[in-house]
Amino acid sequence: MNPVGSVIAGYRVQRVVGSGGMGTVYAVRDPQLPRTDALKVLSAELSADPQFRGRFMREADIAAMLDHPNIVSVYDRGETDGKLWIAMQFVDGTDADAALQAGTMTAHRALHIVSAVADALDYAHGRNMIHRDVKPANFMLTGPIGPDERVLLGDFGIARALDDAMHHTATGSIVATMPYASPEAINGTAVDGRADQYSLACSLVRLLTGKLPFGAATGVAAVMMAHLTQPPPRVSELAPWLPPALDDVIAKAMAKEPGDRWPSCRAFVDAAMAAFTGAVDIGSAPTTLLSRAGLGATSNKSHRVKLLAALGGVVIIVGATATVLLSGSDDHPPGSVPHTATPQSSAVPLAVEADLPKLLLQTDQLNAIMADQLVGKEPSTDAYNDDSITYLKCPVGAVFPLQRKQYADTGYKAMYSRVLSGPNAEVAEGVVAFDSADLAQTFVARQSQLWQQCNGDITIYPTADDAGGKRTWTPGRVQSNDGILSLKRSLSEGNRGCEHALTVSNNIVIDVLACRTDLSGTPASTIATQIRTKIPHA
Repeated sequence: MNPVGSVIAGYRVQRVVGSGGMGTVYAVRDPQLPRTDALKVLSAELSADPQFRGRFMREADIAAMLDHPNIVSVYDRGETDGKLWIAMQFVDGTDADAALQAGTMTAHRALHIVSAVADALDYAHGRNMIHRDVKPANFMLTGPIGPDERVLLGDFGIARALDDAMHHTATGSIVATMPYASPEAINGTAVDGRADQYSLACSLVRLLTGKLPFGAATGVAAVMMAHLTQPPPRVSELAPWLPPALDDVIAKAMAKEPGDRWPSCRAFVDAAMAAFTGAVDIGSAPTTLLSRAGLGATSNKSHRVKLLAALGGVVIIVGATATVLLSGSDDHPPGSVPHTATPQSSAVPLAVEADLPKLLLQTDQLNAIMADQLVGKEPSTDAYNDDSITYLKCPVGAVFPLQRKQYADTGYKAMYSRVLSGPNAEVAEGVVAFDSADLAQTFVARQSQLWQQCNGDITIYPTADDAGGKRTWTPGRVQSNDGILSLKRSLSEGNRGCEHALTVSNNIVIDVLACRTDLSGTPASTIATQIRTKIPHA
């Protein structure tokens, strides 16, 4: 290992970035330009292999021709003191595997990362270039976490050169990291871009669940056999808060036969994203999702309720009332307790439908919190259905509370809500009963994942019932404090802000929206906290 300040092939070493069996990576000063480069110096053992040396030079030259914003650029390659080296773009940040270990990986971030990698791979595949070692450690990350975080795929060329050289020296030798290796790579048969897709799917499993695709297998041989013979993992079982629809998407990308996989990496990632946003369309949902025994169907358009925080301080309501009391479906996605949820004991009695009205705050309590004179509306028998919203990767349930699309297929049994408005503020407070605390906590865990998708302005267009004009809101960052999930948004066209808060206690989900001209503090979270204290819990 060369010390700081030493010179390698004209590059002055600034620091050691990493070291492993293949060699050492240095941050170096470019000899010609005022920039920092990454210099990978390969081990003496690899450099001494004549098959590898020739292939390395050729593959480095091919990799240098790849010009894509999500691929680490190759600047130069050569040999010095008997060791091969390659100079590349220096990415000042971390990698996806390290981010996962640091606990900063969310589902939204994982999808953002694999989406960028998919674009890089498809670009390379279109130029007959295969990576062969797709894994989170090769997904370089730089910039702030969020939609502007840059993702670059590294180690193009080196993996191909090593793989080809090993096939000349050892039957069945492979270069791919075993937890991410495709069946055809393990078998030693011809590979193409679909092998990279398989590895990308394995990487997505890892980033979403924190677990390796075949993590139960012990030893290299067992992992190899799992890739060759076992069905792909069901991510909704590894991480129950993930949508079950994602299982089939990943199963297709990890099909044993390359011809059964997605036509491209982009197609795979698009399908994965659709699995997260593919909520049941209420128009095609079973009628059992919309009705309650004794009440009949509730899909009559004359009873549809909309909850739009209007520019002038009015909540737009279509229908006679704004209190909701109806039941949901018995179907629910599997889930787990999020870290923000309050742990519950099975010994605590569950709240029932009759308990819901008394859980909400009284008008005078809300007036004190909102500093306004609020007036409540009458009850209704339908859920809210705010369909005049357009968004950029932001589900309507993150913007508005108690949405039909948000709750329709979650297994909730009863909902009770109240809407109040005043000269300067509006409040929608609601409580939703589930059959068990686990189901309620599962719902909040799922919403926590979905809310992270809010990363762009939210535009609300006027409807026939809404006298206001188009309104554009800018969301802030999703927060999680004291077990309460919250999202603030500010009105671009005027002085107005809203906070949406969601939390759980026992088998009750608390869903609150608070809007006012001066959204200082956290009024929705305050309301949710006070409601939570009224619910029996362990």
